[in-house]
Amino acid sequence: MVLAAFALLACLVSLGRVAPAFAQASQDQTSQAAKPADKLVIDADQLIYDKDKNTVTAEGSVQLFYQGRVLQADRVVYNKATKRVYAEGHAKMTDEHGDIVYGSRFELSDNFRDGFIDSVQVLTSDKTRFTSPRIERSNGDVTVLQKGAYTACEPCKDHPAWPPFWQVRAARIIENQETHTVYYEDAQMLVWGVPVFYMPYFSSPDSTVNKQTGVLAPQFISGSNLGYGISIPYFINLAPNYDLTLIPSYLSKQGFLGEADWRQRLSNGVYSVKVIGIDQQQPLLFPAYPYGAGDERARGSVETKGNFFLNQNWQFGWNATWLSDKFFANDYKLQGIDFSNYYFQDVVSSVYLRGQTDRSFFDLSAYHFE
Repeated sequence: MVLAAFALLACLVSLGRVAPAFAQASQDQTSQAAKPADKLVIDADQLIYDKDKNTVTAEGSVQLFYQGRVLQADRVVYNKATKRVYAEGHAKMTDEHGDIVYGSRFELSDNFRDGFIDSVQVLTSDKTRFTSPRIERSNGDVTVLQKGAYTACEPCKDHPAWPPFWQVRAARIIENQETHTVYYEDAQMLVWGVPVFYMPYFSSPDSTVNKQTGVLAPQFISGSNLGYGISIPYFINLAPNYDLTLIPSYLSKQGFLGEADWRQRLSNGVYSVKVIGIDQQQPLLFPAYPYGAGDERARGSVETKGNFFLNQNWQFGWNATWLSDKFFANDYKLQGIDFSNYYFQDVVSSVYLRGQTDRSFFDLSAYHFE
């Protein structure tokens, strides 16, 4: 992510040693040269070697290609006297993973371990965003975002200047490349730009970590029958092939809602089981039967999915849902429900056996509609 920008700029130091050769080479030769992943290739309108100032400058639509990364800027300078590398003017870094770093000015020391980026915006490949007035890298593997902000929400298309639905702001966001951990100090959770929760310190895995036990992004709930509430999912990485997610939710009018989601991958297939339940505090807030669940206190659901390959031609699977009452899915806004069609919808459960060869196909399925 951010560290990749420093790694690419670091290779510019070698430019001071080979600049005369670059200055004498034509742009046609540069464009025709091969671009192996382990070599630096520069594409610019001009390269200037200034012996008096002891600098090497690439100017005009500068593009640097190195190990799958691309740095673009209006101007890149290496000062041999101060041993500093600068990139400025619409500076943009794209790494080999598709993460993009924007900055008004990039600076790196000659030992490749320390550096700065000013006015930083980071867009990762999974659409999360970091912003900071200044980023500093030290000790070769620690990056610090001063007064940083993080969010997974995209900007509003109609009003991009509006704050995102939620974001985390911290006095410092520290990324440790060696431990693959991001630390947040003096952090606040903001909703629509309004602080709602303060956290003096917490940490999370960086984007290189596939699975790790910890708290997931919170979800906010609201409804006339539910009140206001918040869900804080907790993911438990039990093993490489199975995990458990617990999602406790508190609703101001109905109390505690619990959810457990189990997933497991076996040698010939996968399955999952999701259980949701609540003992309602104010059941009479919902319509009376037959237009609602009435005075029922205990409500819930069980959902399960599975798909297994019996051999290379045959597979068996299911997708089943059980509801304590037919209104539960709507009342608690479960996933997969069309809220624009409240009364005329159904939940479909199925079990199937399927076989397929090059010249034939067999499907035996049973369905249950509720």
